[in-house]
Amino acid sequence: MDAFCMSVTGKALNDANFHVISVGGTSFKRYLDLAKLLNIRTAVIRDNDGDFQKNCIENYKNYEMENAKVFFASNDTQKTFEICMYETNKTLCEALFTNNHIKSPPQEYMLANKAEAALRLLKNHKPAELIAPDYIKEALKWIAA
Repeated sequence: MDAFCMSVTGKALNDANFHVISVGGTSFKRYLDLAKLLNIRTAVIRDNDGDFQKNCIENYKNYEMENAKVFFASNDTQKTFEICMYETNKTLCEALFTNNHIKSPPQEYMLANKAEAALRLLKNHKPAELIAPDYIKEALKWIAA
C-alpha cells in the first residue's frame, strides 16, 4: 500500500498521515461505525468476491456517509486484489512469475501465494513501476482530498 500511496499521492503513508488497518470482512462495519462516531475520514478497500453489487454496494448501503467510502473493483471477474494486480501489471507479472521454479501460470501462482507474490513484486520493482488497480487509486485520491 505504501508503494501505491507514493505513486498516487507522491507521499509515503506516514508522510500523508494515512493509517492502514487490515480488517477481516466481518469487522468492516464496526470500523465504519467508529468512523461515523469519531468523524474520521475512512476509505475501505475490499475485494468484490465475484459480486460487487451484493458484496460492496448492497452490503454497505446503511453505511453511506460523507466521511467514509467503500472502494472495490466494479468488474465481477476482478474478484480479488491479486487478479486486479495481475491484470493491471500483466507484463511485470508475466516476467516475474514465469520461470523454471514456478510451474503454474502467473495469475494462478499469485492467487495461491499471495504474500510471496506481493513481496516479490515489491522486491523486484520500484514503486513507480507498479501500477495500482483503479479502485485503489480512487481510494487514495479520495482519502487524500
